[in-house]
Amino acid sequence: MILLLAVALLTLAMILSPFSTQTVILLATSENDEDDSNDGDGNGDSSDGDNGNSDQPAEEAASEPQPQPQLIPQQQQSQLSQQQQQPSPSTPQQDGQQQEPPLENFIISGKIVSLLPIENNTWIADGDWRMVAENGKAKSFSTQMVWTSADGTQSHTHEFQNLRLLDNNTNVAMAPGITLNLDGVLDVGTNGVIDWPGVPSRVYFGNGQTIVVAIDDAVTNYHFGGQPIYGLVTSFSPCGAPGPSMEVLPRCE
Repeated sequence: MILLLAVALLTLAMILSPFSTQTVILLATSENDEDDSNDGDGNGDSSDGDNGNSDQPAEEAASEPQPQPQLIPQQQQSQLSQQQQQPSPSTPQQDGQQQEPPLENFIISGKIVSLLPIENNTWIADGDWRMVAENGKAKSFSTQMVWTSADGTQSHTHEFQNLRLLDNNTNVAMAPGITLNLDGVLDVGTNGVIDWPGVPSRVYFGNGQTIVVAIDDAVTNYHFGGQPIYGLVTSFSPCGAPGPSMEVLPRCE
């Protein structure tokens, strides 16, 4: 009886053992799946952690100098820099037109060319002018002009002489390209006779190329109609005592 009971129990155990084994396997498999999913979540977390940890290398990389993008090829950049360093075509150095230093000893002269419409006639002024400067002072100034009416029926001469500057400290220096104003008085004559001495006047040199002589209209009895006299510079040269290396200049006279 006891032997039969033992055999029955053994048989029952053998029948139940496959189910228990499968159950254990299923349980283990489900636990592994949960572990894998947890590992996946953990990997996600770890990736976040890696990203978090990667911030430190990124910061270190950011602190290091990064190469800048080359918008212009390096060869073109060098060519552009060379072009920027080169002087522009309009510079005096390239054109060979450097400014000359002004001279305080010089002779300057030219032509008077003016048209003066006065009342019912127009007068044509033609003549010569000349100025001498020595040691920065206006030594002499004179004009010799012939005035002829446009209809050719009348003619006379006028002379501007003896320029005396109002400010004796005015430095009279000239060079091509220089503009100069000289305020003073002039003696104004007609047909070789001084009619108006000491007339307030201005002699203007424009860019070393032109001359304008303006005289007081009221003092000259409105003879010139309040209009200036215009002329051109045709000659400019230094003057003075003989210089080094056998240099001989015309006298300032």
